Amino acid sequence: MPHPPPVMTAVVLEHPGAGAVLLREMAVPSPGPRDLLIRVRAAAVNPRDWMMVAGRYPFSRTLPRRPFVPGADVAGEVAVAGRRVSGFRPGDRVFAMQTLAGGLGAFAPWCVVRAGVCARIPENLCFETAAGIPLAGLTALQGLGRRLAGRRVLVIGASGGVGHLAVQIARAAGAEVTGVCSGRNVAFARDLGCRHVINYEMAEFDAGSRRYDRVFDTIGRESPARCRQVLMPGGVHVTTVPRRVALRRAAVDLGLGWVPRRRPTRLVLVRSSGPRLAELAALADEGRLKCHVDRTWPLSQVDDALSASRSGRTRGKLVLRIDQDRGEDY
Repeated sequence: MPHPPPVMTAVVLEHPGAGAVLLREMAVPSPGPRDLLIRVRAAAVNPRDWMMVAGRYPFSRTLPRRPFVPGADVAGEVAVAGRRVSGFRPGDRVFAMQTLAGGLGAFAPWCVVRAGVCARIPENLCFETAAGIPLAGLTALQGLGRRLAGRRVLVIGASGGVGHLAVQIARAAGAEVTGVCSGRNVAFARDLGCRHVINYEMAEFDAGSRRYDRVFDTIGRESPARCRQVLMPGGVHVTTVPRRVALRRAAVDLGLGWVPRRRPTRLVLVRSSGPRLAELAALADEGRLKCHVDRTWPLSQVDDALSASRSGRTRGKLVLRIDQDRGEDY
């Protein structure tokens, strides 16, 4: 690997709610003893990125009040491994979900990530495809839970970033999956592995008699009460959007207060994990998990990528290419 330069051109958000990001020259970060310095090749754009820019991120108080580099999903090559890192070495192709505590930083040519949240990229994945998996895939994996064989799972938003991976993960675990999506995405959802597909433009997901063990709402437009109406006894409604009832349940999960533990609605607060990401990598290596990249942009067109994410019309994932050998990406 080439030696990192002293400076880089990165995407910077001056403060949450600034309304726009800037391309700015800044120092290349230095890894700590348990960190990896990654030469970034691709970074995925997630809804929370535009929410941070627009000041609509629900957990904005957790964000830095100083300028910072956004972006959680990173894929690239190890440039430098900290002295206490084992299992990774320079040149390894890795991907990770960077954390808020770790400072984010994926929208840049170089990013420091804790080694414990990284996993190797399977040989059959390019950097752009790998970058789309971490945050959405971990959200899906943790939201769906274990023991899915023989269960009925409803995925609302089955063609989106989290949803299209959730369908495949549930299917690989032996679940019978029903997807909810728009008419233009019905064929796409079937190709992902949905046994049943509900076109929300033509029918309501709760109109029939079918009941489910899991209702996974990846969009957050449906009320928890409505989602619970289609649950089997003992079933669980999971959402990725922090409505009030889900936040109360999250308080229990995080030990922040007492709430009855048997409420059937819960919020998935995604946690970065190298071992869990390695599970997703294994599924991808076996061909049972395919991340669909809807569109890619160079880093210099990050505003267009954020606008596309905000539109809510994405099929699969949106990705920034960070090819450091080509000046036009900057």
